[in-house]
Amino acid sequence: MLYTTVVDIKEVIHPQQWNNLLTYIDKERREKLNNLHFPMDKKRSLVGGVLIKNMLLEHFSIDASKLSFCRTFFGKPYLREYDGIYYNLSHSGDFVCCSVSDTEVGIDIEEINKSVDLNDFEPFFSTSEWRQVTHDSKNKHDTFFSLWTLKESYVKKIGVGLSKDFTSFSLKFKDPIELVDSEKASHQEQFLLNTVDQKYKLAICSEQCQNNQQKEIVLSELFPVY
Repeated sequence: MLYTTVVDIKEVIHPQQWNNLLTYIDKERREKLNNLHFPMDKKRSLVGGVLIKNMLLEHFSIDASKLSFCRTFFGKPYLREYDGIYYNLSHSGDFVCCSVSDTEVGIDIEEINKSVDLNDFEPFFSTSEWRQVTHDSKNKHDTFFSLWTLKESYVKKIGVGLSKDFTSFSLKFKDPIELVDSEKASHQEQFLLNTVDQKYKLAICSEQCQNNQQKEIVLSELFPVY
């Protein structure tokens, strides 16, 4: 089972609604949110906290109010009380997304920013990956963010984050997307790559991407009762 929800967060959250939602998210997230400086960062964090709780209840009938949201040494989130239930969150710009599954999963979303100097990121790509980025000069930013989100989703799925050398594995645009990892003899990972709102790239890494059930919603659909 693999479920993914993408939330467009452009709608306004009114003050009373905001306060109600703060009481709904877990204590650790609430404390971290209060230490964030920028309002949009606070909003993305709040929506992420609500989203994961709603999805666990909807898809696995889990009352998240009694859960411990923990992180490994490398920052991968996990549920202490549920060994076989996994989740991963990501956000960028006006979107927050989450995947929940009964197998390990990683998700990443990035806004396609055409002002980024791609040369700064060449050291993070294998030779074959960089060749894909530079092959089509008209679409190089699109290709770059496609590969970057795929790579991020992979390291988030395997739970090592940025501690893994990004040049130790390579991805190739085939059908299905091809992965070669010099540190693993074999792998079961599959990938999904989507475009959201015409200017975001969304990537998912899982062992059961073919079963992904994905939907896109707005804030009023995420918490209509608040």
